[in-house]
Amino acid sequence: MLSTVAANRPACFADLPHSVVQSKILMLFSSRELFKLRLVSTEWCDLIKTIWCQVVKEEMLAQVQNLDLLYEKETTSKILEFKMKYLVSYAQLMRNYFVNMVFSDIKQELQSIDEAPENADLENLGAKLMLIVYMIVLPNKIDPSPDSVDAITDEHLNQAKAAIDSAEFQEKFRGMCQMDVIPDVTLNQIKVVKGGLIDPLLTARPEFVQRLGNAGRLLNSWIDGVLEYTILKHEVVVLRLKSKRVVEQIQKVSQIWPKKKAFIEGAYKLLLFSKGQRPYAAGALKVFRGEEEKPIVDKNYFDYPEAFGRVMKTWYEKRIKEETEKNQKLQELHDNLLQIRDLQVRQAEMNKMGGAGP
Repeated sequence: MLSTVAANRPACFADLPHSVVQSKILMLFSSRELFKLRLVSTEWCDLIKTIWCQVVKEEMLAQVQNLDLLYEKETTSKILEFKMKYLVSYAQLMRNYFVNMVFSDIKQELQSIDEAPENADLENLGAKLMLIVYMIVLPNKIDPSPDSVDAITDEHLNQAKAAIDSAEFQEKFRGMCQMDVIPDVTLNQIKVVKGGLIDPLLTARPEFVQRLGNAGRLLNSWIDGVLEYTILKHEVVVLRLKSKRVVEQIQKVSQIWPKKKAFIEGAYKLLLFSKGQRPYAAGALKVFRGEEEKPIVDKNYFDYPEAFGRVMKTWYEKRIKEETEKNQKLQELHDNLLQIRDLQVRQAEMNKMGGAGP
């Protein structure tokens, strides 16, 4: 059709089939936007009336789905509460365990172990362990930082050996032992340090860690604790942001929906009361205005203004009654959806309680 039209004149919006305009264009608007668009023309008004109920139903279903926000808020709050308690307890444990840790003594002990001839097979494991500590305390000082054991060079080891004696490193390390500050490492840097360095050097070779003595075991425990605490701290921050976002969404929906509900109820009466009745109303108006060629009743024996008012009043009352019944059915659908949602939540809670039992 469009190709035939385009051959004679440029194609325009009016050439689109009504089904395409409704399904591909008008369905993308909200109920309030459609209510305004109906004023464009009589044709658009008829098109919008056909899809109005479907758009409103989808908006009400979306409102029911927003009830998931309440469940998400409750779940997030409980997880955040548990994480916060665990974070505080973990910080206290780390502080009590490492508050008296003296890094200079650990450094000397690890250097003496690396320099011992019988520990040649350790391949400077003590120096590599101090390099990992340096990458955690001051993560952005080494550029480029090694992402695997094979990427570690003598330059990296020498740089770390010289830097750990600096006042900046000592102050930051003491603050971390007392849990006054957390490392500046990102989650991606933690993954690199954990997967590329700690696991192949220490986790996969526990017998080598034992040969590093008390200094090696203490420093290894400090690394694991600090990384665990940092990850936990990131999780708490993410949960706080998520909880704040959910609360804002709930507040937004709570403010918008009452106004939207009142608008929909009022728009129904204005938009749908004349659905399918326009031809009959137009015909009646022609008769009462005398525009029909053959009047049904002689005007001399009929009070047309009084009859017109009576007929139109009856017609309006009938249309309003029909739309009121539709609104009641739509409200019943909304209530049923709420009940189904409540039953699903209860069933999920019962399943969890049943799974947690013996």
